[in-house]
Amino acid sequence: MLIQTEPGLIIWTVVTFLLLVFILGKFAWKPILAVLKERESTIRQALDEAQRARKDSESLLEQNRAILADARNQASEILEKARQDAEQRRADLAAAARKEAEELLSRCRDEIQREKRQAIRELRGEAADLAIAAASQVVAGGLDAEHHRRLVDEYFASLSDQAGDPG
Repeated sequence: MLIQTEPGLIIWTVVTFLLLVFILGKFAWKPILAVLKERESTIRQALDEAQRARKDSESLLEQNRAILADARNQASEILEKARQDAEQRRADLAAAARKEAEELLSRCRDEIQREKRQAIRELRGEAADLAIAAASQVVAGGLDAEHHRRLVDEYFASLSDQAGDPG
């Protein structure tokens, strides 16, 4: 059996095909194309929004980096200021300690000078008393004790004037 072509069947097949294309073109192609265009538009909008979101996220990332860099700079400045404040405080404390030590040393020197003067006065008095006693024993009553005392005081006064020590 060979293939036989039947012209009636071919005509009906072509007519049916053309009718189907016409009906689909009239009723189905436009809605299908509209749905495809709408889908394409939706996909394009999603891509645009994704690109905008990526740009926004890159911008936010740059802003975050700038904020982080600024925070690091501020932290560095705060640390430097704290270091300077600590150094200044240390210097102030050292200066105050030095001043207090100098004042204490000055008070001690003054106290030593007072004690020295007092000791010299007492020593002069005792030396004068000893000299008077010795002189009175030597002279045996030729001069009175008050006269001897005055002579010794004048002698010690002339010695202190020569030494430059007020006392």
